[in-house]
Amino acid sequence: MTCTRDTVKENGLNIWSLPEAGCTSEVDIIAVQGLGAHPFYSWVRKVPRVVNPMLRKRRRRWQLWSRKRISRGDKGDQEVMWLRDLLPSELKNARIATYSYQSDWRDPGVETTLRQCSEQFLNIIYQNRRCDEALNIADHGDDYADIRLSVAGIIFLGAPFRGSDLAVYGKWIAKVSGRDTTLLRLLQKDNSYLHGLSRDFWASYGNRDVLCFYESKDAEYGPWKQRIVDVQSASIHGKRMIYMNTDHSGLNKFSGVNDENYMLLLPEIQRMVKSAPSAISGRQGTIVPTRSATQHDQVNQKRHWVVPFGRNKQFVGREPTLGKILAKIPPSVEEDNCQRTAIEGLGGIGKTQIALEAAFRVRDMHQDCSIFWVPAVDVASFENAYRKIGHALEVKGIDADDADVKLLVKDALNRESTGKWLLIIDNADDIDLFSGNASLSNYLPSSYKGSVLFTTRDHKATVELSATSIPIKKLERNESHMVLRTSLEKDQLHNTEDTTKLLDFLEDLPLAIKQASTYMAKEAVSTTEYLKFCQSNEADVANLLSEDFSDLYRYEKIPNPVVKTFRISFEKISIRDPLAAEYLRFISFLAEKDIPRPLLPPAGDLETTKAIGTLKGYAFITEREEGNAYDIHRLVRLSMLNWLANTGARQEWATKAFRRLSDVFPSSYMKNRTIVMRYLPHAKNLTKFLEDTSDIATEYMLLRKLGVILDCLARYGEAEDMFRKALELGKRMQGKIALERPVVMRSLGKALYHQERYEEAEKILQEAVALWQAPDKTDPLAVKTMRLLANTLNRQEKFGEAEDMHWQALDLMKETLNKEGPDHSPPNNSHHDNNHSRTYTSNENINAGTLFYEEAEDLYRQARQEGGWLGAEILKLMISFAHMMLDQSRNEETERFVRQLLPLLRMSQYNKRIISMVGIIMLETSLHRQGKPRSKIEIETFREALILTREVLSETHLNVLAIMRALGLALHERGDIEEAVKVLREAFDLHLKVLGEEDRRTLEAMYSFGSALLRQGNMEEAVKILRQALKKHQQVLGEEDFRTLRAMHDLGIALCQQDDIEEAVKILRKAFDLHLKVLGKEDRRTLEVIHCLGSMLLQQGNIEEAVQILRKALDLHLKVLSREDHRTLETMYCLGSALRKQGNMEEAVKVLRQALNQHQQVFGTEDFGTLRTMHGLGIALYLQGNSKEAMVMFRLALGPMEKVLGEEHPIALDSKKWIKVILENENSGMED
Repeated sequence: MTCTRDTVKENGLNIWSLPEAGCTSEVDIIAVQGLGAHPFYSWVRKVPRVVNPMLRKRRRRWQLWSRKRISRGDKGDQEVMWLRDLLPSELKNARIATYSYQSDWRDPGVETTLRQCSEQFLNIIYQNRRCDEALNIADHGDDYADIRLSVAGIIFLGAPFRGSDLAVYGKWIAKVSGRDTTLLRLLQKDNSYLHGLSRDFWASYGNRDVLCFYESKDAEYGPWKQRIVDVQSASIHGKRMIYMNTDHSGLNKFSGVNDENYMLLLPEIQRMVKSAPSAISGRQGTIVPTRSATQHDQVNQKRHWVVPFGRNKQFVGREPTLGKILAKIPPSVEEDNCQRTAIEGLGGIGKTQIALEAAFRVRDMHQDCSIFWVPAVDVASFENAYRKIGHALEVKGIDADDADVKLLVKDALNRESTGKWLLIIDNADDIDLFSGNASLSNYLPSSYKGSVLFTTRDHKATVELSATSIPIKKLERNESHMVLRTSLEKDQLHNTEDTTKLLDFLEDLPLAIKQASTYMAKEAVSTTEYLKFCQSNEADVANLLSEDFSDLYRYEKIPNPVVKTFRISFEKISIRDPLAAEYLRFISFLAEKDIPRPLLPPAGDLETTKAIGTLKGYAFITEREEGNAYDIHRLVRLSMLNWLANTGARQEWATKAFRRLSDVFPSSYMKNRTIVMRYLPHAKNLTKFLEDTSDIATEYMLLRKLGVILDCLARYGEAEDMFRKALELGKRMQGKIALERPVVMRSLGKALYHQERYEEAEKILQEAVALWQAPDKTDPLAVKTMRLLANTLNRQEKFGEAEDMHWQALDLMKETLNKEGPDHSPPNNSHHDNNHSRTYTSNENINAGTLFYEEAEDLYRQARQEGGWLGAEILKLMISFAHMMLDQSRNEETERFVRQLLPLLRMSQYNKRIISMVGIIMLETSLHRQGKPRSKIEIETFREALILTREVLSETHLNVLAIMRALGLALHERGDIEEAVKVLREAFDLHLKVLGEEDRRTLEAMYSFGSALLRQGNMEEAVKILRQALKKHQQVLGEEDFRTLRAMHDLGIALCQQDDIEEAVKILRKAFDLHLKVLGKEDRRTLEVIHCLGSMLLQQGNIEEAVQILRKALDLHLKVLSREDHRTLETMYCLGSALRKQGNMEEAVKVLRQALNQHQQVFGTEDFGTLRTMHGLGIALYLQGNSKEAMVMFRLALGPMEKVLGEEHPIALDSKKWIKVILENENSGMED
């Protein structure tokens, strides 16, 4: 009779399901609860009603410490007891029971040992017969021999073979509360008793079907999280492991047939039940009836097992793949056909081990199926395996000298009397063995009672053998971890981040992981140390992957190391498909991802397609989703490089790769952006092999191209590296390349300049200029080098030297023009002497900018008539001179210079639109610094400039970034705040990406973005960005730089707007002190800070100090600006308000009257400032006792307020309130 929830026994066997009527009981399934578990609810998953989640958590926490018995589920909950509700429908011939025992350490009345619990369990099983300790006792006790022999399989659900860390806490609590600690002591981590128990279990049941499940999640008890039984403790060496997506308590509770964890457990139970008869009969020496024994005659064919390997006890994972294989390969799947299936994948991916595990599972599940294993490494290995099959089948004549072994075995397998069989052809990689002279495919049997399973590296072999493909991919990450753990100790895996990085490097390839773990186990190194070896250099990695290691589950003659495994495939491809071999050699020097097909050495389309197909077939490369591009497996690439080195072919193929990339890699970015971005990673990777090539000139040219492209992409550090390497190579060469040295030096100087390493850049460029002066012929790059040197000097504030260098460059172009046009007389040089930089300071009527412009313009007009390169270079030199003046804050002079220059720029035929944009940017900057407004036309010009430069240049080009900043600033100042924020946000993000957060241009973009957010009213983000800007300004520029002071000021305002007045005042006090120190009290920026500080002190309620600061601010505003300036009037209003709050009504009224008169004169009667001042004056008058004038002031203000600001504006409403107060007081006075 079966039990129920209400009749369940706390001690003993509880039967939950009996075989269906008409079915005999063929198997007993007994589920044994854990220590302290409930006899019923230990196996129950509840589908709860909606309740307060905090209540549920509190209940769960209480249950950890409380032993209060749960007699029934919550009302409305659905209880799923899977041993009662789910499993019986799947196993109709099974008796299903649970075993309960008193082992609760929380119950003060329980004092028992693990052995006592086990002996009791064994006695009850013995009585009812017609789990570590109990099974160990059964193994050593003669009375229980029948039980021991009848155990078909064992499944552990989170059993703590090495104990649990949680037991320590439980033991402590039990001890404090006076409970028995015997069981908890045994469960402590690495307890010696547990160790002995596990050892005895392995000795007795190591050959049984044992499976361990473990949890993948921590258990949660409120804020506390803990893995109850970790994966090391839940595992038995050499036994399969499967994880469930749950914590420890969920390992034995399932919500229904579709529960993902139940779907993992059920097939394993079914498999064990199905294989039980044959497993038990083998141990007991008897024939056990199968499930269909009542319906069929006893199977009389003898089953054969001809497999050269034992079961791999360390095999883990691959369950989905095995499911697909086992659904195809049993002979019974297709009763009228001999199906062929192929497991295919990269060498080392685990094909043989998957096939081996599949063989054992077919054996366990299909008692009437023979299993045969044939290695197809070569004809000899194939024939030897067939001979062994012939011996097993007792084929007559198999050992005769003239016997055709293969044909005899084929015929034997085709005979119906042989019965069902599975033939595994391992390593069917060489298709020539099957279709060439050997024609092994002619000896493959085709009986409908049979099934053939191939393993192969080559997809073409799968197709040729007419097999159904099951491709094998890399291991899942959790499976990779499991493979590592089978060989390593816990302390070798302590750094989980490095372990993950190591598996990333090994790309989850089983053979590579096995080889690595074997090395680590042998040498006692951790994953962290092994990862360092892998990251050292490619030669060391190749040597590491060439280390041999023993593996019982691989063939003796086939090498185990990864590198040697791939070498076998390389050699086969070299013979079968030479072009594919060439491609593999070539791409091993490239980056691993996104290799474009057009980059491969040229060949006919048909030949190329075939070669790529071969490499894809071996899984050496994979095609990307977008097509026409491929990825190569990292370990394949490293192995190929190692093979090339060992065969002496590395230099040859490195040279070929350099020549190919040098030919196809563009030298210009603008016209070839798409190609450049596709080829760039591969060209860069190739530079790792500079020491391997024999063609220095080709190396040099590729390095130069790479440097130029990287410079265009604003990747200046990488560009510098390329140019330095090119210079080193140039030292070893003669002729034309030696003459190009100053060209490369200029490029290097430019890369250093863009990194703001001005001193290094100056040194390199000075040397380049000296080299340019040696040849007779003037080169355009000489002028460019001098211009760049002038800019470099300018950046170091060596303004005199910078100006002299501009004049020298202009003189050089004059000389060149005279050489190229002898009919022209020399231009007038009367305006400059040998110390041009002094001209600016010594001549009050004609400044240096005017002098330079006049001479340059005269030279440009002559050069334009001649044509050639000089015209464009003169314009660029003029732009550079303007930049120099801007850096010296000669803003008005710059504006005049650029306005004169713009017509020449627009007239230029050389990239005229781009060059015009540069001039416009300079004009914008000079206007901005002078505080002059932009016109709508200028804004549209910036937009056009941004679109144009993005089309022509790259997204990350410095000119694009500069124009984006300029556009954002212009929009900001015109009041187009929404668009300004959008543009400046993008500009800031790009500056961070391209230049980093400490570059000065990034700091400018960061500040501008924060300032725009402030004006937009987005205070939370404004404060965040401005904090970041201030911190970086202080670090990079120092506290006293004017840009740092600017960021400090705006952050103070933003904090005030966010109502963080305390911090705002603190920041502005510091800003005021620094402004006084650095800029002086009469600088306009100082005036702005002192006004803001006074206003915030007023808001803070610090009235006395506010009055003091605002008096000083007003005096300075009147002195520096004027009485009519809006900033003066704003300060005057704030002082009046402060005096009113101070109670000084007489002076408050006086100051506010002055402010009102000035507002009305300058801005009119309907200006907001006028209305606000009128309102403030009305309050001061009323508080002074002058109610009549106050009423007049409020009434005069109210009409325009409602018209301009609206009736609901706070000032309008406040004015109405004051009018009401005055009227009420008047009425009250009349009544009196």
